[in-house]
Amino acid sequence: MADADAGGAFRGADDERGAAADSAADVFVVSNVAGIVQRHAQKLLGELQEQAKVRYVSPASIALVFAGLGEKDQALTWLDKAEKEHDGVIVRLKVDSRYDSLRSDPHFAEIVRRIGMPR
Repeated sequence: MADADAGGAFRGADDERGAAADSAADVFVVSNVAGIVQRHAQKLLGELQEQAKVRYVSPASIALVFAGLGEKDQALTWLDKAEKEHDGVIVRLKVDSRYDSLRSDPHFAEIVRRIGMPR
């Protein structure tokens, strides 16, 4: 019976090490994917900004990419521009869940107020 207990204890320790290795691998994979997504978003942002030099590109769309990258100040700056240019996308600002990361910012609340949407 002692051998069975020792074997069980060893398997338990091995399971814990395996779980830790799996967890570390998961973190690595998620980090890699996040990096790929961020690089893709940065590339998209550059393309949108280049296109904006020669044709109309919705400032709210550019704001959305910045928001996705976690660059709130830039996102809010582009939403200001969208409001000034009467960008049609901005009318959904209050209900569009893609802008949720900006909602707690007082600047966002001010933009919503300026475009005539009650809070």
